Amino acid sequence: MLILSVIADAEAIITNNHWWKYGLVILFISMFGFVLIRTTNKAHSLVIVVLACILHFAAYKVTFLMPGMEANSKVSIAFWTGFYPLFVVLGVFAMRFVYVGIIISTVSLFFLGFYIVSTFNPDQFGGVSPYHDQVEGNCKIIIRDDVGYMLNANCNRVITRKFVDGNVQKIHISTDEYARRRVGLMNSNEGGTAILAIGGSRTWGDGVSDNESYPHWLSETFNRAVYVYAFSGWSPAQTVGIFSRKNFWETEINTDNLILVYLAIPGHIGRVSGSFKHVMQYHANYPKFNVSSVPAKYVGTLGQSSYWKFLAFPAINKIFGKRNQYFYHLGRSRRDYLEHLTYIAQNVAKNHQRYELYLVLHPGEFGKTMLDLLDVESLGKTGFTVIDASDLFELDSLMTIDPKYDTHLSPHANKILGTYIAEEVKKRSSLLQ
Repeated sequence: MLILSVIADAEAIITNNHWWKYGLVILFISMFGFVLIRTTNKAHSLVIVVLACILHFAAYKVTFLMPGMEANSKVSIAFWTGFYPLFVVLGVFAMRFVYVGIIISTVSLFFLGFYIVSTFNPDQFGGVSPYHDQVEGNCKIIIRDDVGYMLNANCNRVITRKFVDGNVQKIHISTDEYARRRVGLMNSNEGGTAILAIGGSRTWGDGVSDNESYPHWLSETFNRAVYVYAFSGWSPAQTVGIFSRKNFWETEINTDNLILVYLAIPGHIGRVSGSFKHVMQYHANYPKFNVSSVPAKYVGTLGQSSYWKFLAFPAINKIFGKRNQYFYHLGRSRRDYLEHLTYIAQNVAKNHQRYELYLVLHPGEFGKTMLDLLDVESLGKTGFTVIDASDLFELDSLMTIDPKYDTHLSPHANKILGTYIAEEVKKRSSLLQ
């Protein structure tokens, strides 16, 4: 049974390229060999080991009968579930050394619940996307230090997306000469005031066409150009990189006055500071900046920017998986996030005679979570005026592309949000008079 157990593990490990687990298999076998040698009642010990191996083999097979789970997930769950009885047996043998036995048994119980309950939590991370996309056009991802990654300039893309219910939707994406998404009026800045929208995918407009994003409705309501400095996965880190670029304010945005609108979500905090999730799951070229210097200093990617993260996060990923919610926020720094916002505000102030900065709390749970993490007073001290849209609407089926698989805003929700932000800015602004 021990051989069958090892074969079962080896099969899963080899076929899924989990070679690191093979080393653990050898380690556990060696540990059991040591235990058997040191135990006086050899027959009793062998019976316990055989029973443990049967449980291990059964757990492995039962796990792979679970429906709706990817192979790698099954391998990981099978691995830890299967080795749980082996941990317990080792703890029993070690009871002759009471404290060692208690520690091993406790750790084994902790890891069982810790891994299986938390690692594959669909409510935290969503399921496998059910969409089938056909992509046409000349858009491609390019790599650049100040933003990490972005679409190329002057590109066009049409995504034909087929949903599980058979519905087909076409998503039109286009960028201008500076790789900004075309969202509406792209003419000159009336009155010498430029309007910028910064943020991530919800500002970019993931899942919707150019004329369905919230910046498009800003442009429509203001009846003037709105320039989008955002992309999927971005955060204030990219804004820092762009604003710190030499000659940016003389070439791309050359106006005396500026209105900047930033749609904030909790994930931006981890992206800026490099939390576990964002280091391990986001683009390998995601940038990290030191905003204590002027201009901000590029210090490498999120993973490279901190030695402890560079060493610890890959190890955590290997042992527990990328999607473990207990490590989800490890490395997140609210102070770092606020410092990035402050840097943006100071950079804008340095380059404009008059300016207005608005931080919009995303509707629904994202905005409410932001308020749990950072109060309005803390956000206001960065130089931004806070517009609380958290109660504007909830992220239900009408307001999202798909509440189960994609909580990006629907065209309907983007129109409501864009119009709301524009009206709130008009109430406060002295630059739109």
